Amino acid sequence: MIAFICISLNLFSHILFYEEPEVTGARENAMGKTTIITCMSSNAVFENPANLARIINNNIQVSARFFYFNLNKETNSDEQYEYDYPMKIKPTSFSIAYPMRINDTDFTLGLGYRTYFDFQYKYTYSYKFSEIENKATYTSKGGFNTLSIGSGYKTGNLSIGLTYNIGIFSKENKTSIFTSSGGNDQKVIWKGDISGSFFNIGISYEFNKKFTIGFVYRNSFTYTNQYDYFHYDSNLLVEEGTGKIEDEIPELLICSFQYNPSSKIKTIAEIHRVKFLESYNSEDGINIRLGIEYLYNFPVRFGLFRDIYPWPEKHRKIYGITGGMGIPITKDIYSDIACEAAFCNWDYVDSKYSTSQMKVFISMGYVFK
Repeated sequence: MIAFICISLNLFSHILFYEEPEVTGARENAMGKTTIITCMSSNAVFENPANLARIINNNIQVSARFFYFNLNKETNSDEQYEYDYPMKIKPTSFSIAYPMRINDTDFTLGLGYRTYFDFQYKYTYSYKFSEIENKATYTSKGGFNTLSIGSGYKTGNLSIGLTYNIGIFSKENKTSIFTSSGGNDQKVIWKGDISGSFFNIGISYEFNKKFTIGFVYRNSFTYTNQYDYFHYDSNLLVEEGTGKIEDEIPELLICSFQYNPSSKIKTIAEIHRVKFLESYNSEDGINIRLGIEYLYNFPVRFGLFRDIYPWPEKHRKIYGITGGMGIPITKDIYSDIACEAAFCNWDYVDSKYSTSQMKVFISMGYVFK
């Protein structure tokens, strides 16, 4: 039973740190997941609050994500594994921006609600050992959702901004089921309430029409999951209790550069310095993201990225390609769509793992003129 609960706890950490917080807008995802300069909608309250001050008209935006993930494992042992991650669909964010002008300074208020860490998944695997067939199924719903309140100020070519993010309506309901042809079926149900808060500081400076630079800093913060658990053995409740998981989410620093070789082409490069938890015994990671946008009759976008994730002794590297377009609906209503394909391979003990994931992002916004 203890081992089974430990598996659940390890899976919780795996889901939490396997993915960074999702980029909220489809335009930014299409351009290699770059955000610091590319996010110029009300979603800037999430990504770079300095860009709020560059918004001219009142703006609202909503976004959603489709996600498919696949994991394969090859091992030299007698165990046989099969993994299944069904596709999931989830609304990810809603935001609104209200610009105004005070004296000679542009000032914008932003408000948004987003899923910061997504815990919605279904994960199953089966294996056969010594003629006994075993199957484990993990199902989870919920996420760490934040209410974001921010503002941006612009004077001349310089913009600065600050956003405060606080966890709200954040839960994780998780069920772990283990069945075996040898008997001893087990089930653990978790019901967790999640809390945490942090802030983002953003700066951007437009040297001229061709070159812009931006920075965003997110402080480290304590992420807390206070949960109740219920352990069943063959459908009989044998144990229940409470527990708490606390993790220190490391700080994040992002630097972004935009260069426009012409009025129709925009290029972006971003560098993310990510600090990892001390428990990973891993050096800090550097994520690299590149994007380009071509303004034809409608915007066309492409990007590349390489993200680093902690793993004992050696980082895991995920490589991805992105693409998408802007779809104007009316002069006041716009929409964006993006696709992402990412891949990762790594070795652990006597096994080899390979993953692939496909994501589709959709955003729609309205500009009040």
